[in-house]
Order: sequence, then structure tokens, then C-alpha cells
Amino acid sequence: MKSERSIEKFLKRIDVIPDAERKRLRLEELLEVRDKAKRTTSADVQPTIRRFIMNRQIWKVAASLVIIATVIGVVGIVQNGNQAAYALEQTVAAMQGGYSYHIQTYYRSPDQRWDEFWAEFNEYGELIRVRQIDQWKKEDFPVEFLWENQVEHKYKPGYWGGLLVICKTEHHVDEDRLEKFNPETMIEEISRDVENGEATVAYGDSQPQDGYTVLEVTGNHPYRYVIFVDPETKLVRRVDQYNRSDDGDDEYGRGIEVLEYNDQPLDSKLFEPSFPADTIVIDQISGPVGMAQGDLSDEDAACEVARQALEALAADDYETAGLLFGGAPPEYFERRRPAFSKPVADIVVGEPRSYEWYGPTFKVPCSYVAEQGGELTTINWTFWVITGEGQSGRWFVNPTYLEFSVEE
Repeated sequence: MKSERSIEKFLKRIDVIPDAERKRLRLEELLEVRDKAKRTTSADVQPTIRRFIMNRQIWKVAASLVIIATVIGVVGIVQNGNQAAYALEQTVAAMQGGYSYHIQTYYRSPDQRWDEFWAEFNEYGELIRVRQIDQWKKEDFPVEFLWENQVEHKYKPGYWGGLLVICKTEHHVDEDRLEKFNPETMIEEISRDVENGEATVAYGDSQPQDGYTVLEVTGNHPYRYVIFVDPETKLVRRVDQYNRSDDGDDEYGRGIEVLEYNDQPLDSKLFEPSFPADTIVIDQISGPVGMAQGDLSDEDAACEVARQALEALAADDYETAGLLFGGAPPEYFERRRPAFSKPVADIVVGEPRSYEWYGPTFKVPCSYVAEQGGELTTINWTFWVITGEGQSGRWFVNPTYLEFSVEE
């Protein structure tokens, strides 16, 4: 049997914690547990010398086994945690360097696609240009965005044909959403939580068939992260965020899958506007659109825009109506008949409702009487009246978001 001093030497030789101070503290804790066990055992010793010797021998064996087993358990736990933390640190380091990404995002389900991004950054991590396909609940008509040099192209397909809005905007409309899904940013935030003791990282219980390393991160935050790392490049391939629950039945929140990393600029053709020939183009950068607000309040300006737009349609003045619809050309209205049937009577503009969107927005309910098929019909609209970033002080009807119904 090894003596107690040998056990101490054995413990001191174990090098599983890189921090020497933490290793010393852990050793002292283990020895304290052993001494406490020794005192407890000594108090129960029988007066018989033979029993005392036997008990002492048994204690030595038991104590040795307990200490060794405890150390092995601690070693396993610490090794798992430290190695996983080290793997996370390697991933953070590998992700530095201004990568451009091709990303697929997911929402509410690991299979429910949300957005697909091609995003290019400069050496300072600043977004240079982006292509985005918004797929959330748009299986038949995904919306596509292109943004570069503060100009955005937004293409929206639909039953009335494709619609392309070109506008001036300092930031890509969904840049905040892209930032949340940037794999470099996500990994840095998770690593910072681990370093600050607000989260712990460990290897996942199972490894996927594709051979990726799996890390699981839990902590004080209400989320659990599952991170898939390429063991060769140390780059993140996927991050899934689960909303933690008290019963352990965590719900899927959101996730990203990095389809492609690029340390060189992406193919410029990815960011060139290329849409069907019959696409209706709404140009909001060549000149002013909408109505100047003047001294009107925001609410009154929104109502006045809706009223003037319907009065222009009633007068067959599609040039004025088009300006009030954000720069829409006449074919925009022609394709949307009978929805945009000419108002003949009873133009009514209701109370505006403020709505938080990408800037000041009011939903304005409107109705009017139109003639369709020889009969009078009441047409109901809800116009989304907005002010554009490149159209300071001017309000117009958002031509891409319209709510429509007909009363027979």
C-alpha cells in the first residue's frame, strides 16, 4: 500500500489545471476532505489493538481509494471543462481576420429557414456590402435585398409581378439582424460569458456524423448554445440557441449555419442587381417623393398623404399618385386593378395608428366607393405611411406593404 505521503506526492504530480494557484487550492481541498475522513474514522476506533490495526489498515485502503477516485472524478470534470474552454478559445482566435460569410439562419426550428446572407466585411469588421434573401414565411415569394455604398435594392415578387424599390439608406435595413447572426460576434459574446464566469462550456454528449466537435454552453443567461466546430480549421460551422426551461424541455430559438467562409472578397456578381425584365422599378434616389410635412404633425401628415393619394387616383392623375406612393410609375396601379379601381365617391380616411417598424410608420385605414362591373363596391385599404431615410421631412405610402379588402 502507498503511504499517505505517497498519496500526497501523487496528488501534487497531477497536472490537469494549467493555473498553478487553482491546482494548489484544489489539492488543499482534497487533503482537507481526507483529514476530515481520518478524524471521523479515528473517533470510531475500538480499543482492541488488533481491531485498531485492522481498522487503520482498512482506513488506509479506503482513504486511498476515496482520494484517488475523487481525484480521477475531478480530473475528468476539469479536463472536460478546460479542454472545451480551450477549444472555444481556439475558435475565437481562428475566427479573427475579416472573414466574409455565406450564412443560412434558422428561427423557431432547426429546419425553418429565416434568412440567407452573403455578407462582406473589411479588415475593421465593417459591413461593405450584403445580399439577403428573406425567407421567413415567404416560401413562394422570398424578398431579396442588395446593399452597397448606402444604396439598397429591395426586390419583392408577388402575384402582381415583381417590384423593385431603390432607396438611399446609411445602413442595410436588416443590419441589426445580420449582426446578431454574425458567427464571429456570436462566438466572441459566448466566450466573454465563459471568461467572466457567467457561463460554462463542455463537450457535447454526442458527436454528429459529420465529425464536427460539439461544444455546449450554459450559464446565467436563459439560453443554451450548441456549437459545431470544424476540428481542423477551428472555425464555427453552426450555432444553435435554445431557450432554456425549468422542466428541461428546451425550445429552439434561432441558429446559424455557415455555408462558406471567405478570406478574399466575394464574387462581385453576387451583389449586382439582376431581376426579371418585367419588374416594376420604384426609384427613390433620383428625386424627392411623397409629400413635404411642413407644419403638420406626424399623424396629420400621414392622413393627408393617404387623402391626397386617393384624390389623385380619383382624378386619374397617376403622376401625383405615384409620387405619393413612394415614386411608383403608372404601371404599378394598372397591374393592381381592380384593387386600385378609380374612386367615385365617399373617400374616407380613418384614424392613424402608430406602428414601430424601420422608422416612423402609421397604419392609416381608408375606404372609398368604386364602380366594378357596373356595380358600386366599397374598397377598403390600410396604407402604411412612412418617411424614408433618403427623403428627410417627406411622407409617402409604402408601395410594398398594402392591406386590401372589398365589400360587395
